[in-house]
Parts: sequence; structure tokens; C-alpha cells
Amino acid sequence: MKCYDLHTHRANPDFPSVGLHPWHLTEQHLAACLLQLEREASRPEIMAIGEAGLDRLCGTPFPLQLQAFRRVIRIADDVGKPLVIHCVKSVGELLALKKEYSPRNTWILHGFRGKPETAVQLQHSGISLSFGEKFNVRALQATSPDRLFVETDESSLTIEDIYGRVAVALHVSREVLCRQVHQNIVKAFGHLPNLNV
Repeated sequence: MKCYDLHTHRANPDFPSVGLHPWHLTEQHLAACLLQLEREASRPEIMAIGEAGLDRLCGTPFPLQLQAFRRVIRIADDVGKPLVIHCVKSVGELLALKKEYSPRNTWILHGFRGKPETAVQLQHSGISLSFGEKFNVRALQATSPDRLFVETDESSLTIEDIYGRVAVALHVSREVLCRQVHQNIVKAFGHLPNLNV
């Protein structure tokens, strides 16, 4: 069974996406970038919007990040594609935006490394979590199976290796984990990509 990779920086991703990363935002290019994102978001080969989000540790002014992310939220909801979220030291703002917009599409916080209490709080608001190479075992174990995704992001490990680590931490087989993530993908994306793989 294929181990699908929710978010990666490698070539030929399982879920091609477009987004505006908070690290790369500038005031002078924001309008043009948003217009391009709107054009690209509806392309059928684009399966997700992101990564996009909020990061209090990067040099981009936070008000500019909020302005951009608000537009990205609307674009993702308008095209009905999952939103892959980058969130660093901004969980409170993320939860407030989720409540404010009440989106119909799936929100997935990628590369989650936070505490179990934060994992529970995010899930209660309807946000799913994706885990990569570095994860908090207790937070992973506090994640509902139907809100769980797995990714490589920038890791040098294979996605199969990361599934193996996640499966061990959850005390399940890799096969069981793959089956659960498959179900979550179908729920979030409407189908599995690359069904012939």
C-alpha cells in the first residue's frame, strides 16, 4: 500500500500545491502574488493550497502575514481545496481565524511538533495535523486517527521511514497507518492521487 506524503519539498509531490509562505512575503509584491495564486489555485492539477500561514519567528511583519493569510484562506475555501498551514508561535491567531471564517474546506497544520494539549485544541476546532520526521510522541498519540496525516517536508528520510516511525509511536502496523491516512486523504481531497501507483 502506498504511503502518501502530504507535504514535501521534493520533485513530483503526491499533492501539488500553490501558496504564499510567510517567510517570502513582501509588501511590494503581495498584490501580484495573490493574483497569481488566484489564477493557479483553480487549476485541476493543483490539489491543495499552501503552504501558507503565520510565523512569529520570521522577519516578515506580522500584520502583512495576517493580510496575506486571510486572502489565502478565502481563495482555498472558494476553490474547495485543502489548506496546508505553516504555523509557528501563532496558534491563538490560527484558531481565531478558523472560527471567524468557518471554512468548508479541510485545514491541515503541517509539520506539527507542538504539545499534546495544543494538538487537542487544534483538533477541537476542526484542524487536522500532519507529522514529519520530528514529532512530539505524546502529541501524535493525542491525535485522532481521522485527523492524521504524514509528510516528509524537508527531511532526508523517505516517507516510508517516517510512516514507520509514526506507526511505532502509535503502536500500530505501517499497513494500518497507511490505510487510515488513505481514508483521511479521500475525506480531505475527495480521492487518492495516482491511483495506478
